[in-house]
Formats: sequence, structure tokens, C-alpha cells
Amino acid sequence: MNKKNLILLAGLIVLLVIFWFARKRDHIETEFNFFKFDSLTVDVINLTTATDTLELSKLDGEWWITQPLKAEIEQRMISKFFADVIKVKVPNHPMSENPDSFNNYNVADNQGYNVSLKNKAGRAVADFKVGEGSNYSYSYIRRTNGNKVYQVKKNIFQTCKPTLRSWRSGLILDIKQDEVDKIIIDRQDTSFEMIRKEGETEANWTYKDATEEFVIDRKNTAMRKFSNFVSGLRSGVYYDGQWDELKQYFELPLATVTIIKKDGSQEKLYISKNEADDKFIIKKNNYTDTIYQTTPDLFGRISFSKEQFKEKKSS
Repeated sequence: MNKKNLILLAGLIVLLVIFWFARKRDHIETEFNFFKFDSLTVDVINLTTATDTLELSKLDGEWWITQPLKAEIEQRMISKFFADVIKVKVPNHPMSENPDSFNNYNVADNQGYNVSLKNKAGRAVADFKVGEGSNYSYSYIRRTNGNKVYQVKKNIFQTCKPTLRSWRSGLILDIKQDEVDKIIIDRQDTSFEMIRKEGETEANWTYKDATEEFVIDRKNTAMRKFSNFVSGLRSGVYYDGQWDELKQYFELPLATVTIIKKDGSQEKLYISKNEADDKFIIKKNNYTDTIYQTTPDLFGRISFSKEQFKEKKSS
């Protein structure tokens, strides 16, 4: 091989080496996981500011709000917290390591949200501060005892908001109709059962009271309205810690609704009216920390007469 070809070959080899290193550099990880622990070890989440405190706890494998009161949690929020916050990735290089810059990123001691994650024994797994970004697309994070401030390309600031309204579930009931075995209605004027049995194309409902029993026509509108309330019954207004004032209205409720599921479990609703503001209210099971406000529509759905269920098609 002559000298000219050797030079060309050497040049080609150099270009290939440069190309290889460039590709390798492109594949170098530019981000890392901010937390390095098993998320299953987290049993308590504390979200705080100078004025707000919210505690989320895992009880018997299920997440609940436990402070400032015990309330059911919005599952979408806790799932988002573990997906976006616990698994958050940050750039290799922080925005700053100077404490004098904390105010610029809203992560000073008197700014942002304080987040503490604890295990079942109460030992801290992680403590960190989350700051608000200048727009909705990002936020900032630093360890409570650290100086490195990282930019997060997600709005985890909103996800960590320590307000009860942000985290509590408005869901009162969410039972699929094919899970229902029987619904028992006890109103002040009557009592009856609705029994559900699977059919070839759809379920059959049977009305039963102390004197009569009959299968309800599948086109019966009253029945369709009646049965739909068990799925996705929600409330956006709560009476927290007011049981002493409200219990008088449940001494003789307007109605009780007992939903018995095929697995033998059941849910019970006590429906009454708050005479002070003329609003329908619900007590769920024996839980009195929170009473739910509901609409007149719910009471209307369980107030159809026997004759309306007998019709081939209700109005």
C-alpha cells in the first residue's frame, strides 16, 4: 500500500474514532434520579407551609388523608405524586449551589412547600423543598439540608400543594353495577329491595317489598335512573367536624340505602336534610368526621313509587 493510501486510511480511522466518541457522548445520561430509595418504603407523606399542614398515610395498604382530619384521598393525586415527584429526574448540573440564590428559585426556608417522606417506623426517608417556577412548565427542588438547587421540567409544585381541597376525594360511591347483588331502601314512607340477577343480554332487576315481588321491565326509565347512582356518586361540599350539630338530622333520616355486593361487603348511606341551610346531606357508613352535601337528584332517584317501577316505560 503506497504512502498516499496509508494517509487516507489513517484519516478515515481518525474520523471513525471521532464519530464514535461523539455518538458515545450523545448517549451519556444528562439526568439522574433525585431520589434513590424504594418507593414502597414510604408510608407517610407530610406536606407543609407556614400556614398549611397535610399528612397522608398508608393504612392497611391504602393511602388516606390523616391530618388535619381523616378523609379519603383522591387516587389520581397520590398516583401523580409517586409518578412525578418520587421518580423525578433532574439535570446533572444544578442551577445553583449558593444559598444566597435560594430566593431566586423560591426554595428559601420561608418559601415553597416542605415535603417529608417517612417509613412505617417514622424515620425520615427524604426531606426536601419544592419551589414554584416562573411559569407552569417547571419547578425547583433542593434537599432541606442541601444547597444544590435543581430545575425540574414538570410542575411538581402543584402536585405537592398541601391543601385539603387538592387531595381529598369527592367520591362517595363508585360501585360497578355488575358488582351489586341487592339494594335495600328504607324510606320514611316505605321499604323495599332491588335484587339484581344476571341475564343473557343484561341484568334483570326485581322489586320486592313486604307484600309484592315483580321483575322490572328493562325499558323502565325509573329503574335505570335508580340503579345509576351507585356508580360515581360524588360531592364537592363537606361538613368537616360538624357531627355534633348535624347528628340531630340523622336520628330519623329521610332514607337509608344499603348496597350489598356479590362479595358480601356492603356500603350504607344515610340521607337527610340540613334544616339550617335546606341542603340534602349524606352520612356514609358509620363515618362521622365528614358529612357530605348532595343534590335533591339523589333523593329523587330513590323516591320512585312502586307503580312507576311497574310501568313498561316510565316518563
